[in-house]
Parts: sequence; structure tokens; C-alpha cells
Amino acid sequence: MKRLLARGYPDIFQIGKAFRQEESGRRHNPEFTLIEWYRHGFSLQRMMGEAFEVCRLVAGARSLVSLSYQEAFLKATGLDPFTAPREKLTSHPAIAAQGLTSSDFPETSDVLNFLMSEVVEPSLDPAIFTLVHGFPRMLSSQALVDSENPETSLRFEIFGGGMELGNGYEELLKAEEYRERFETENRKRREAGKPVPRLDDRWFNDVAPALPQCSGVALGFDRLIQLGMRAGSLDAVLEFPWKES
Repeated sequence: MKRLLARGYPDIFQIGKAFRQEESGRRHNPEFTLIEWYRHGFSLQRMMGEAFEVCRLVAGARSLVSLSYQEAFLKATGLDPFTAPREKLTSHPAIAAQGLTSSDFPETSDVLNFLMSEVVEPSLDPAIFTLVHGFPRMLSSQALVDSENPETSLRFEIFGGGMELGNGYEELLKAEEYRERFETENRKRREAGKPVPRLDDRWFNDVAPALPQCSGVALGFDRLIQLGMRAGSLDAVLEFPWKES
């Protein structure tokens, strides 16, 4: 979609299938449907507002709370994600409770992601929508850095029903910076023994000269339907759950 934007396409969207190699469960299915769109000239604030409206349209009217990543993290863990030493983060009781140690988290980003999913997300009120914005730049490889706070990025996530529903950015524009960030991420993945994706030169060649200022977001359509139907599992909204495929 970014390649199309760089070739002059206007505001653009798609509803399509995505695939991730992960477990199947109440909120996960290896095959799922995404609603993804990009808006020319949209600030992150405008994109957050539009994502909220789409969530309300599909999943039903609910109130909205907006929190910075720092606020949400502090409230749930008692730790400041921007200043807490790595040793303090890895000593959080949620890590020991799952039989893990600091050696299971090669990078600070790994422990932040773990605490976000295991401690912060479950603490959010499932009866409302919550927008979390201002993610650390280390967790935002495709988002612009916030010029007013260089430690953070112009990235947000929206939650509801105890689930992450969507993820959005004000998009990074410089292809050379994309390449630098992707190469850094691949180096970390290689050192951690994770699969390393190949960088696509065609993507860089298209995006480098002409990606316009824009914001984009992807929402999990199946989860939105699950929330709107008040279903206890994704199986209730999928015609062919993975175990039946």
C-alpha cells in the first residue's frame, strides 16, 4: 500500500486476509482479516479519531479514554518505561510468575513488549475503548519520531473488550531511515536466533522518492465483530476456525 501511495494513489484502503504463525485461541487465529487504510495529510490525532469511529461503527458505541504509553505503563506496573533500568523491568513479578528470567529478554524492547501484553493490556477497562499513544521509538520501526518528545513516536494502539484492536502510525517518510531501522531490527533478530526477513529493494526503490505525508492504521476485523457480538471466542465469528480448516 505504501508503494501505491508513493506512485500517486489517493487515500487508500483494503480489507484482506493476513497470516501469522502463532497459536490459536479465544483471541487468536493464524488466519485473520484486517481493515487497513492510509490518509494523505492526516496527523496522528486525526487518524486516532477516525480509528475510534470505525471501531464504534463495527463493535458498537462505547466511551473512549486516551492515555499515553507512559501513563498506561506506570499505572499498571509502577514503572516508568522511559527511565526504569532494565534490571528493574525484568524483576517485575509477572516475569517470574511465568518462570522467566532476565536472560529471556535480550533487548529492552522485548521486556517492554512482554509487560505491555501481560500486565498493561489486561489492566485496561474492557467495557470501553482505550487509545494508547506515544510509544517508545524503539517499539515503532515505521513511525515518525515525535518532534516534541524525541523519546516517543507517533504511534498508537486501540483496545477494547480486553483485546488490542488496531495499530496505527503517522508514517516515517525517509526510505534510508526505514532501511537503517529494518537492518537494526534484523541484526537483533539474528542475534536472538529469530527468523530474519529479507529486505525488499523494490519496496525501497518505490517508497524512497515520493512517499507523501500520511497516517495509516490496521484494525483486526474479526476481533471487532467478536466484540460487537459479545462473543467469548473468535470461533463464534469465523466460518472456518483454524482447527476446522
